[in-house]
Amino acid sequence: MLPNAAARIRGDAAVVLLSFVALGVPIGMLGVAWPAMRADLAAPVAGLGLLLSALTLLEAGSSAVAGAVHQRIGARPMLVGSTLGAAVSLTIVGAAGSWEIAVAGALLLGAALGFLDVAVNAYGTLTQGIRYLGALHGSWAVGATLGPPLVGLAIVAGGSWRVGFLILAGCFLLVGIGLARAGLPSTALHQAVAHTPAKIRTVVLGCVIFFLYVGIEVGAGSWSFVRLADGGIAAAAAGAAVTGYWAMLALSRIGLALWGDRAPAETLLDLALVGTGVAGLAVWLLPVGLGAFVALPLLGFALGAIIPLLVYLTPRRVGRGSASSVIGLQFASAMLGGATIPAAIGYAMELGGSATFGPAIALLSVALIATHVAAREPVLAAPKERPEVVDRR
Repeated sequence: MLPNAAARIRGDAAVVLLSFVALGVPIGMLGVAWPAMRADLAAPVAGLGLLLSALTLLEAGSSAVAGAVHQRIGARPMLVGSTLGAAVSLTIVGAAGSWEIAVAGALLLGAALGFLDVAVNAYGTLTQGIRYLGALHGSWAVGATLGPPLVGLAIVAGGSWRVGFLILAGCFLLVGIGLARAGLPSTALHQAVAHTPAKIRTVVLGCVIFFLYVGIEVGAGSWSFVRLADGGIAAAAAGAAVTGYWAMLALSRIGLALWGDRAPAETLLDLALVGTGVAGLAVWLLPVGLGAFVALPLLGFALGAIIPLLVYLTPRRVGRGSASSVIGLQFASAMLGGATIPAAIGYAMELGGSATFGPAIALLSVALIATHVAAREPVLAAPKERPEVVDRR
């Protein structure tokens, strides 16, 4: 490959990574911005839950159809359209004069983020390698980390939560312009391969795995603080333990980005799932103190690599021609798992006390491993890292 062409491809991949950084930022912004938003928009007390539900449902719905759209129009139009859609929706929220308009903006944002999530993951698995996918999901974690300080700084320096949303809208706009100028693959990427229908059993079990995984990830991150505090851990220490959980999850993805090609992806996935099972049982069985600073970080580290590995293996399990559609269904299932399983854990803790957190995480971890074992099939020959026929118009 010519040096200029190689540099162009690296530049295109870097712009896509930036889009995933931006994708993670809204997740971290809303909770911090909510008190000021509620006062400014005269929103109901339960408004944050309504806002998050609206965003999540639309993100799940758009993810479910995004794969088929990606197969039809290709990577570049979908990436550009979704980033510009996110910019418009964030502008609507940031400029909203009423609670109803803010909810409408959140609905549009959820739809845009669902399309962006699937488009970026499909691009990564169809044209890049496992290390890129590790960097991709690590970028999302960076974005989620940047969200709270961005809106906090906007409130302190800019005097309004709106400034943070408008700044992020501008960032999405710039990323969209960069993607429009990039030489990303268009419809020719999919025309270059034969479409073979994926096995229904493989698709269904894959969706169940995504559903369980995100439920565990979000559930552990959301409820571990309550369990640790009720177990006698000081608030500052409990907060540090939860931070350690998310930090180890991000570190795992960084490790995958640096060294993920040194072992077969199937082997790495098996190890990550075994680690999740061991850590899930440890969260339940170890004393609360050890659970906080040993089991919880181990759980985060084991979980971190699972999603990028699953995405990487998808075209190798269902065929390259079906990959985009299946990835869309998987991420829709992930959104539903993230919305329902943490709520179910919270309900169980309300009924049985915070001590039910450990058994719930352990049970879900075992269910995740069992579903993975049931879903195992011979992996198809690995697709070429980059298609031979690419439309760079």
